[in-house]
Amino acid sequence: MRIITNKEEYFYDFFQQIHPFIPNEEIKIANDLDAFDKYELVHYLEVEDDTYTNFVTICEFVENENKVKKKIRQSTFCRQDILPIKTDKYIKRTCKLAIYSALSEFFNVKMPWGALTGVRPTKMALDYYNQCNDLIETKNSLVNDYFLQPNKAQLLVDIIKNQLPINIDDNFVDFYVHIPFCTTRCSYCTFLSSEIDKVKELVDPYIDTLIEEIKFAKSLIKAKKYTVKNIYIGGGTPTSLSATQLDKILNELHFATANEFTVEAGRPDTITKDKLEVLNNYKVNRISINPQTFNEQALKAIGRAHTAKQVISAYELARNYPFIINMDLIVGLPYDENLFPLSLEKAIALQPENITVHTLSFKTKSPLTQQGVFNVTDNSDKVAQNVDFAEHKLTMANYTPYYLYRQKNMVSNLENIGYCKPNTQCHFNINSMEDFSSIIACGANAISKRLFASENRIERAANVKDIISYINRIDEMLERKSVLFKD
Repeated sequence: MRIITNKEEYFYDFFQQIHPFIPNEEIKIANDLDAFDKYELVHYLEVEDDTYTNFVTICEFVENENKVKKKIRQSTFCRQDILPIKTDKYIKRTCKLAIYSALSEFFNVKMPWGALTGVRPTKMALDYYNQCNDLIETKNSLVNDYFLQPNKAQLLVDIIKNQLPINIDDNFVDFYVHIPFCTTRCSYCTFLSSEIDKVKELVDPYIDTLIEEIKFAKSLIKAKKYTVKNIYIGGGTPTSLSATQLDKILNELHFATANEFTVEAGRPDTITKDKLEVLNNYKVNRISINPQTFNEQALKAIGRAHTAKQVISAYELARNYPFIINMDLIVGLPYDENLFPLSLEKAIALQPENITVHTLSFKTKSPLTQQGVFNVTDNSDKVAQNVDFAEHKLTMANYTPYYLYRQKNMVSNLENIGYCKPNTQCHFNINSMEDFSSIIACGANAISKRLFASENRIERAANVKDIISYINRIDEMLERKSVLFKD
């Protein structure tokens, strides 16, 4: 698609709005039709904005044997809004809504999330709710203003119900620790995580550096008189470390005020009795055991080094301890589109307190995408059916949605949803996704953020991404935290 617009500064926003409609088509932008060779035009979109009115025209051309282009289809949408103040944010928003309306009419497609393109649609829903204090009105506003499908608007309303009890306070902080090691790399993953057997010589130096940063963060918390509400150790796979290494890290994490203490134990093949004993001794009360799928062929295709049987064995072992357990499943994996319902049924039968249903995202740099295992749109209808099936089955099994986020290039333009049994929602997940709390984060690629609730403002400080740079530049990481949490 070629875009002609007098709002080139909005190109990235326009791209986000257009891409779900044509995920396999190249998108180019210019402010003048002469910038393009007329023969390369297939779909042509023109956006004109005079601050008050947005005109969007989409044309489709066909080329005959003489290389002459003929217009065969056209859709024009005009949107006009009258408000006393026209901010840049508002103008961009109305442009995107106009583009969505024109594309939806042109392709005769309604996206499940309508014109919303951000990763955190719940934040938009909460903004509406905070204005009207009415869940029904919130749902109707999302449908009418942003063209959400009613079931997605209802999903957001259900999530809000599970998030309302959480207190927001500038003096509350969550504590995050990042472990950038895994046993193998999943083919869909682009996280900066190293296969632990390939970087053995870096593991202990990394842990020593991490503990130095944790101690500094603890002194910062004490000086600022913050209250730590939740602790979360993520990755990577924290349980790819030995029990002794885990003990060394957990020994530094004592916060009497913490309600939650979560450790991701996502790979079933890393879960052992001695590691679970360590977690339990330090009062860890939440873990994750993530099968992703119970389909053996799909597990091999995505590079997981465990079997479905190992998932069940690890789960049964963990049930000897008082952990709240989450299980992750992914919809859209190769060789799995017809078998996902069986994986979901097996997960529900195990009765973990939380089940998170992810929709596969085709990340540009992931091996799965680069190897071209299958096209983004090949199984999109089945994926959407499976996501709806999961919502129905989990609801019937007494699970409710409690947090949601989206990613780029998700199959069928869908979402990731965390479901929970009553009163078992993970507050850290909610806080980090909805910006309900400051987060002090330690480790390579960890991002600290400070919440200024009264000002509706967030500031962030990111650690360097790779392990060696993190070890060599730890003093710089400490300084970044000091600056972020000054005053």
